This record gives sequence, C-alpha cells and structure tokens, in this order.
Amino acid sequence: MKHLDIFHKTSIVSLLQKVKNVSTMTKYGARNRARKVAVIFLKGKLSEPQGVITNAKVLSKNGIEVFVIKMDDLNSEKTLTSITRQRNILDATEIKSMVQLSSEFLNRLCKR
Repeated sequence: MKHLDIFHKTSIVSLLQKVKNVSTMTKYGARNRARKVAVIFLKGKLSEPQGVITNAKVLSKNGIEVFVIKMDDLNSEKTLTSITRQRNILDATEIKSMVQLSSEFLNRLCKR
C-alpha cells in the first residue's frame, strides 16, 4: 500500500488527480467492471474549492463515484453539492453522527 503514502503529503486537488490515475491501474487492484468510489473526509475550509469541484467532476465523468464525509461546517452546502450530489454527502460533525456514519455510508454505497 505504499502507493497511498503520497496522499498524506498533498492537497485535495492533486490527490483527486492521482485517484483518477491509481483507480484505473490493475497493479493497484483496479478491475474493469468494478465500481470505483472516492471518499473525501473533509475537515477544515477548502483552500481551493474550485479545484476540488473540477477534479471531482472529472472523477465522476470517468466513472468514479465521489462521496464527501464532512467533519465540520466550514464549507457551504453549495460547495459540497458542487463536489458531489446531495445523497453522497454524509455528516460527521457530531460524535453521535459518527457512530451512525459507517452503516449509513454502507447503505448509500450499496443503493447506487
């Protein structure tokens, strides 16, 4: 899993660019007909919201479904819904919501 190390040292914008490339490489486990998903854990105000929006749309156009898990309320709903559709945004701003998040995420992931 060393190929994921680069994700710890980069911005969300460049991370999303790398996700597109990595998700299509068989050496990292990609399969032709497998569903591809990107999950953005968002804590803090986006420094480059337009770059994130643009790259998330590129992922979507390439068959990669984008989910956002918001950890605080520093980004507007308009920004979040520009990144992905409303049903793919999950709220983890409170401790109680974090407990429910995993089952809710699985439900949304499995419903397409």
